[in-house]
Amino acid sequence: MSAECSSVSAKRKRKHFVDYSHDSSKKMKRDKIACGMKGILISCNNGNEGKAVREAYDLCNEFYKQESEERSIPETNSNDLSEQLKLELEELKSSEKVKEFHSIDSGAKNLIFIQFNIELSPRVIAERIFDSFIETKTTRTRFILKFIPISYICQADILDIKKTIPKVLKENSNLFTGKPAKYTVQYKCRNNPVICRTSVLDMINLAVSDEKVKLFPSYSDSEFGIIVEIIASKCCIGLVRFYDEYSKYNINQLSQKHSVEVETRGK
Repeated sequence: MSAECSSVSAKRKRKHFVDYSHDSSKKMKRDKIACGMKGILISCNNGNEGKAVREAYDLCNEFYKQESEERSIPETNSNDLSEQLKLELEELKSSEKVKEFHSIDSGAKNLIFIQFNIELSPRVIAERIFDSFIETKTTRTRFILKFIPISYICQADILDIKKTIPKVLKENSNLFTGKPAKYTVQYKCRNNPVICRTSVLDMINLAVSDEKVKLFPSYSDSEFGIIVEIIASKCCIGLVRFYDEYSKYNINQLSQKHSVEVETRGK
């Protein structure tokens, strides 16, 4: 075979070997948000998703550790110690290691869901984080814009949302035992042309009335916020305290309101 034919043959053979290592369509897909999840919904500017996720991990891990230490089980007497250690060892052997926090594809650009695989409410962790921002006057974040606690994810369907709202209110009923307070609804819909905003707002106001909690709708100076974030076929729902004080859980707005500075870290 001539050198020319050999070269052509080699070129033809090489065409059968396609490198997909840089083809995003061939890469492993990230997990997507699903019904039953809880966690934190974070937003960021375009191109900063990875950096925002790292910041969220750092914050959640640090303040989860603090909260866990404060809620630690009291010391047991010597008679029960050996039995407790035995039970803990058996539990460790029988269970797999699960990450406390896991980033999930939300289905919308510049919006990431941090899934909580812990018993603690995302609201509790978020409150500790924002209290720390205000107390230290340092946000310790550069890329996260919003940091919103989510109690439940359900289908973006009117009937499913109607079932979920009362669950969120009952789960937080212990927060409404004091004097009457104002609430507002933070509603956002992305990639879903079906859901009607007015229908959702009316449904929430009716659910609050049915639960007979001491909450009254308001557009300003609201202590509580009911979060409804619709993303394609899923609906993220949460209830938060200190809604206006925490600048609607917007870290940029918080820094301006409370003269909080963004922490600058060494390069």
